[in-house]
Amino acid sequence: MKRTWLIYSKTKNALYCFCCKLFSTKEQKLVTEGLTDWKNIGTLLKSHESSSAHIAHMATWKDLQLSLQTGKTIDQAERTLLEAEKRRWRDVLTRLIAIIQSLAERNLAFRGSSNTLHQQNNGNFLKEVELLAKFDPVMKQHIERVESDQFSHSSYLGNIIQNELIASVSTKIMDTMVTEVKQSKYYSIILDCTPDVSHQEQMSVVIRTVKMDKKPEIKEHFMGFLVASETTGLGLSSLIIKKLTELNILLEDCRGQSYDNGANMKGRNKGVQARLLEKNPRALYVPCGAHSLNLMISDAATASIDATSYFGTV
Repeated sequence: MKRTWLIYSKTKNALYCFCCKLFSTKEQKLVTEGLTDWKNIGTLLKSHESSSAHIAHMATWKDLQLSLQTGKTIDQAERTLLEAEKRRWRDVLTRLIAIIQSLAERNLAFRGSSNTLHQQNNGNFLKEVELLAKFDPVMKQHIERVESDQFSHSSYLGNIIQNELIASVSTKIMDTMVTEVKQSKYYSIILDCTPDVSHQEQMSVVIRTVKMDKKPEIKEHFMGFLVASETTGLGLSSLIIKKLTELNILLEDCRGQSYDNGANMKGRNKGVQARLLEKNPRALYVPCGAHSLNLMISDAATASIDATSYFGTV
């Protein structure tokens, strides 16, 4: 029997009466701690359903539901203002996310030395907000409200919300890439380690797949940097296996691995490729010739610069 008033809590594994929980002041299991007597559940629900208190609360709930649908509640004016405010904030966030996407796609810095609107060196993010406010009425109104101190807590223009929006966009992109990898099923991985400006070793992770649409397409997904505290074959292989597990990507579906010629990567006994082959013999190792090509281009460029500085330009 379908009962619209009956709800189930997964966390407590118990049943509740929705309308009685809203309006009842009596202490009963369907209101407070939840009903868990599964052996006698049918009898107990029928008894509760036919009680006068439940019928009265059910009628009150249905009246409230109808009033909300027709807009005839006593707080309708406040609810209208609340909905308008929700739409306004949603429109503001939509524009801020578009600015963040634009800056991220061009690899531009977000913040400057100042975090105040209409100040010099306040960063690309706030400059984009100021520019958009000149032509967009939603952002213009938002800037006016910010400058008139109508917001006591947040304006969604600070450093914290920028980082949160960047993280949200990043999570969405990562989920999309993982979905594409799973749809392709089989993949190969490309790894490389390099120190950053703080001399901390980082490993870049790239997953290559073949997207089977109308026309097969080879795609490479950059899955991010991993901080490599240990650069041995064991440390790096454990790091990539942990990353694949976090992304819920099966190592058994890996069909290729490509690294540079470092002993910790290509080593036949203790290298990363050997350790991954132990877990998946089908993950064939292919040496990465692009590293040699990069070194040749770098050497050629350095030689060209040295020659120019010595002989001068023609």
